Amino acid sequence: MSVLAWLDDPRSDRGMHVPEPGGRSWRFHSYADLALMARRAARRLRAAGVASGDVVIIVRAASPEFMADFFGAILLGATPSPIAPPAAFRDRSAYLDHLVRAVRLVGARIVATTAETASVAGPALAEHGCGVVTDIPETLAPLTDPPIVPAIGVIQFSSGSTGPPRAVRIPFAAVQSNVTALRRALRLTERDASASWLPMHHDMGLVGLFLLPIDVGIDMSLLRPEDFIRSPLRWLERFGPGGATMTGTPTFGLAQVVRRVRREQLAGLDLSRWRGIVVGAERVDIAILDAFLDLLAPCGLRPDVMMPSYGLAESTLAVTTAPCSTALTTVTVDGASLVAGRPVVTIADRAAGTTLVGCGTPVSGVAASVVDEDGRPVGE
Repeated sequence: MSVLAWLDDPRSDRGMHVPEPGGRSWRFHSYADLALMARRAARRLRAAGVASGDVVIIVRAASPEFMADFFGAILLGATPSPIAPPAAFRDRSAYLDHLVRAVRLVGARIVATTAETASVAGPALAEHGCGVVTDIPETLAPLTDPPIVPAIGVIQFSSGSTGPPRAVRIPFAAVQSNVTALRRALRLTERDASASWLPMHHDMGLVGLFLLPIDVGIDMSLLRPEDFIRSPLRWLERFGPGGATMTGTPTFGLAQVVRRVRREQLAGLDLSRWRGIVVGAERVDIAILDAFLDLLAPCGLRPDVMMPSYGLAESTLAVTTAPCSTALTTVTVDGASLVAGRPVVTIADRAAGTTLVGCGTPVSGVAASVVDEDGRPVGE
């Protein structure tokens, strides 16, 4: 498969699962239905003036509508750029400032979003010459033109953890290369499935848990972050028999499970099929990994499912990852020695030091090196 191949021959027995509002059940949208929706979205975007080379900002939670707008833009040769929905901000004016800044930064022609967000943001966007589209009418004829593959596959905003978020232009070829590298690292096959709670504007959520399942052609279950925060058990339950086999999460997600899920709630839950948890996006804390594994070991979760990794938006996503089905690699050091330019002092007593978790080796197609201030490689 590939990131775009599914549009030509979409499967009707695989696709996206999203939770029903306010209930415990999930609604299934096949790839065939989603492909039709994407082609309708493409026609709607073209009618709004979107052409090859343009940028379309998408302000939506993980949903069939997000998928339709994302691939609808690509079908036209335009570049999608996901932005956090308003729920990620407490202050409305701060959110509008954030959205307008993003529009100006990437030169977006259109923002694709919900009717609710459009009612709030529409006037401010219009002042900057940016239009808004919302619903995707089922009566609209689907676009039948072949895809115009954009040179820039996505504009991804960095996390902003070390400064203001930056817009990163990621070539389409780089997106495909990194998705292929992740597929190999996870050894994914058509027998697998994924489940995620990460938002679509997060690079791990977008590339690793949205585009990767599409590339392989497997089922994906997408829970909204706020629903995961309220009930991480709902996410865990997607990994039962016949369910998901892989996911990715920051350490925070594992900690939320440990904090909120009680052992008695896990009665009868079988997680023995779960075989890959890519852990990244922030420092990997060995104490949280241990607590998560201890909580779920009675459900059949194996320690070797953990795959500590490192990545960043500027590298599409993955740079390194631990191999699938291998034991964790750790080293305990004197925390005071973790200073740039100094040798790191290792110690034997874990209780007396800081334990670091190995994040594996570079994924295929990626090279990594440690260099000094003059760009020269340094030794171990």
